[in-house]
Amino acid sequence: GLLHEFEGGSGDHRSIQSGFFAERQRGLLTYSLIAGTEVCVNAGAGERGVGIHDLLSQKIYTAFYHLHSPPQRTHLLTTWVHRYLSTQPIDDVRDYFGEKVALYFAFFGIVNVWLGVATVAGVVVCLRGVVAAVGGPDGFDWSLLFDNNLTPWLSLFISLWANLLVNFWIRHTRYLSWKWGTTHYEAQESRRPGFRPTQLRRSPVTGRLEAHFPERDRRVRQLGSAGMMLMWVGVVVLCIVGQILLGAFLAPRVENEVVVNLITSVVGLICINILKIPFGAVVERLNEWENYRTETSYEDALIIKRYILDFVNAYAQLFYSAFLKPHMGSLSAGLIDTCSTPQSCAHGVTIYLLVIFVGGQLLERFQEIGIPWIATRTTQFVHAQKRWWRRKREGGKGKVVPVVVAHHSADAVGNAEEGKSKSGRSSPAHSTDHTAGRHLPQYYHDDKLLPFQGVREEYCQRVLQLGYVTFFICAFPLAPLAAILNNVYELRADAFKMLTVYQRGVPFRAQDIGVWEDILRFIASATLITNASIVAFTSPSFDSLFLSGCSPDRRLAIQLAFVLAFHYAVSVVSHVLKVAVPETPEAVRVAMMRASYLDRVARDEGCEEEDEEL
Repeated sequence: GLLHEFEGGSGDHRSIQSGFFAERQRGLLTYSLIAGTEVCVNAGAGERGVGIHDLLSQKIYTAFYHLHSPPQRTHLLTTWVHRYLSTQPIDDVRDYFGEKVALYFAFFGIVNVWLGVATVAGVVVCLRGVVAAVGGPDGFDWSLLFDNNLTPWLSLFISLWANLLVNFWIRHTRYLSWKWGTTHYEAQESRRPGFRPTQLRRSPVTGRLEAHFPERDRRVRQLGSAGMMLMWVGVVVLCIVGQILLGAFLAPRVENEVVVNLITSVVGLICINILKIPFGAVVERLNEWENYRTETSYEDALIIKRYILDFVNAYAQLFYSAFLKPHMGSLSAGLIDTCSTPQSCAHGVTIYLLVIFVGGQLLERFQEIGIPWIATRTTQFVHAQKRWWRRKREGGKGKVVPVVVAHHSADAVGNAEEGKSKSGRSSPAHSTDHTAGRHLPQYYHDDKLLPFQGVREEYCQRVLQLGYVTFFICAFPLAPLAAILNNVYELRADAFKMLTVYQRGVPFRAQDIGVWEDILRFIASATLITNASIVAFTSPSFDSLFLSGCSPDRRLAIQLAFVLAFHYAVSVVSHVLKVAVPETPEAVRVAMMRASYLDRVARDEGCEEEDEEL
């Protein structure tokens, strides 16, 4: 046949089986075949077919996952996890986990590089603050440490930084999608296995009958989802009101604003982490109810819902402290905690950001590494106890051999009958359990690992972290430093847990990070407003530089003028840079034009253009 004309199509049957498709492609093909198949339990009774996910939820099947490959996993542990300061092998990560996971780690790495630049700026501002604080007339003035005459320039820098980061990442995404051949992937995306159509329609594109769910019905369901989300936003607001009342209760009794701010900040951190627990389940149920056709549209809607709730939960108290609390004195009547001076308001924002941001990162590390590690060790201990009891019942003969199925997917079996490859190493489907002294299949080991839940939570942590760094850097210029110290460890920790703690995920394809790009653009735009407003309305240094001796009306006019000038200056510079550095690199643009030309020539033989002459 013609198979030998394709790359990987020559050789014996076994080499074709393992080399014609890449391992990620074989895994995705296997997933598509299984997930796209529906069965009717009572044929002819008019029942809807059920797929593998329905069977898993009904406990008919216990698990469904892609097998880890011990040789590849060992290679990634050596070249990726254990090399903290080296460049990530993104292509190897893509080959093992697929484009969707690889894009997350590529994004994580670029954010870390850019945080290094922001860290330098923040450290310079703090060093200037130390010099100003030491030279104060009344000794060391702590208020100048983070808020000094360089703070307005830091806010201008971080606003430009956020916009440039987004533009650079989009540009890098275009390069990766071209390199990996996923530029037009979303246009070719097929139906999601969980999609539940209610009618048939003739496709306006292909002219064929296709399963359909009316957009009108989805809009009605989206309105219902919006009402449910408003209810949860109300719960977050009630928690914030409780923190405000707690501060008002403690203020006259403690008589120390720093202690009051610390206590309310710790309570806020606890509330944020408690409220995050139900958010995931709530938005997943609402999203499943809205019934999206493709995986991309489903993921995008799920991410938007989750980010809205997390945004309100994470930042609401900070926005209140920065923008509302300084002006609540005339309305408090003793019921609301207020600021005694502008400096105390600025210090309150700094304390709250320190506790929520730094403390939150420490809690996340424990949740991501500590809890999965404990759960995995507990599972392994339980399995070991079961084996011990089984051996004891059988009289210590140790005849505990797992059932080995006859057939696996191509990448899972390799040498299933032989047990080992010719090189002497275990095949991807098998490894040796040295404690038991016998050869056990890979699925036996992977079954002890935790199910892989995707990288949606990791993306959410990254964008929330960027919000803390960019929205409130004027209150805490060392926020980029705290972020990068956390991220250098977390990047490798995320890699480690995906390789050793979780089952291997399906190697899904992706052309970009989806709706996260729109969220990044939103963060960049909001950064302009928040930084300009914090500097103009809450910064004591701005007060002393521009507002000394001004009447209230003139103060407000100067503050508003600064916010507008700041916003338009950054917007103009960002737009100029965006035009000067297009989102699609020139080499990628030329390569895409070349591919389009060759495709046109292949479809219409003889249309190849001739050389032009002057």
